[in-house]
Amino acid sequence: MLSQLLKKGVLTFSVKPILLFGLFCSSGVSADEIGWGRFLISPQISIENQYSDNVFQEHENTKKDNIVTISPGLSSYLATTENSRLGLHYKGDFSFYAKYDDLDGRDNEGKMDWLLTTPSDSTFELGTIILDTAIQSDDKISNTAIQPEDEDDTDQPYLLKTAYADTKLKPGEFTDIGFRYEYKSREFDDRSDLSNDSDQDDYDRTLFKLDYVNRYFSRFPLLLDYRHIINKRNDLVGPAGDSRSNAIYVGARWTPETRLSGNLRIGYQKTEYEGEEDVDRLVTDTALTYRLTDVTTLQLKVNRSLEDSTRAENESGHNYTFTTWQGAIQYNYSEPLKLSLRLRYQNKKFDETANREEDDIYKTRIGLEYALNQWVDFSLNYQYKQTVSDDKTEEYKENSGFFGVRLSL
Repeated sequence: MLSQLLKKGVLTFSVKPILLFGLFCSSGVSADEIGWGRFLISPQISIENQYSDNVFQEHENTKKDNIVTISPGLSSYLATTENSRLGLHYKGDFSFYAKYDDLDGRDNEGKMDWLLTTPSDSTFELGTIILDTAIQSDDKISNTAIQPEDEDDTDQPYLLKTAYADTKLKPGEFTDIGFRYEYKSREFDDRSDLSNDSDQDDYDRTLFKLDYVNRYFSRFPLLLDYRHIINKRNDLVGPAGDSRSNAIYVGARWTPETRLSGNLRIGYQKTEYEGEEDVDRLVTDTALTYRLTDVTTLQLKVNRSLEDSTRAENESGHNYTFTTWQGAIQYNYSEPLKLSLRLRYQNKKFDETANREEDDIYKTRIGLEYALNQWVDFSLNYQYKQTVSDDKTEEYKENSGFFGVRLSL
């Protein structure tokens, strides 16, 4: 079975990268990259085997399976001038299920960007991303219809297109000003001949973001952040209609040169819905890393926001307040060996139109990474996930084991 999966993966890997090709947006060049003058390229591929004792994440009648995921990648960039570069990037994810091959998945993502850095360290970036993927239909994620007879109903293919412009200015010694414009569009394949046409979940989302940082006080570099989001649906009626939100944050931003690095943001978000009552929430978008010792780092992530949910796959079509607490510790036992522990708690509070009020999601992950050399990395992980809900049919437990190999040049 494993050899068959690898053959399918090799075939996919040999065809798909011709269609999408590109660059990671990195500020430097690693020793693993291959360069010819102004051109650099860095290919890589990873293979991961996952065992799950509840592959459908069901409350009962759980099913087991092994999933092999092959992820090729290719990064490159061309130095167009002394201070600018043009980049291309490709990344693929192809998953193959041992028992339930109807769940086999594929993701192809291509990215192109252009980055300019001025002598004062201000940056200007333009980019576009195209993701070609599919999500599972209701029939595929149901234990009662694991192998649907209608092949046209086995998945819901769509394109997710992103275009963005990102600017970071340094007008003074202690001041940073950033602006980001981002446009996302999700387009499903037209399946109007089906009773459940997935393209009703097409959407367009526009983000305007402005932030200001003052580093005069080095211990607490002041951060102000404003975001405006416009969410338009494909004439979708009901609780998941068009919306417009404004959020403002205050906090601090520390640079990686200090022992504490990352962003602390706490703010207020108000969302206006078409035909529905406005909703306001206290929100946060915090991600901090603390270097405890030379070999030990601690991470903390806290996010709370009002999320727009559509109706595709497991999305309920009901908006919810989403809160995530995640803590992690990483310990470098020796130069090539890393141990990590991650704990995550997530809470979803749905609006009054949903059939349930609240979900609690718990996840624990223990990992081991070993770098054999600069080209080969191994990883071994165990993960436990549990969902608790006032709708008992949404509750489930899942144990997963992962073993992966990554090859890079």
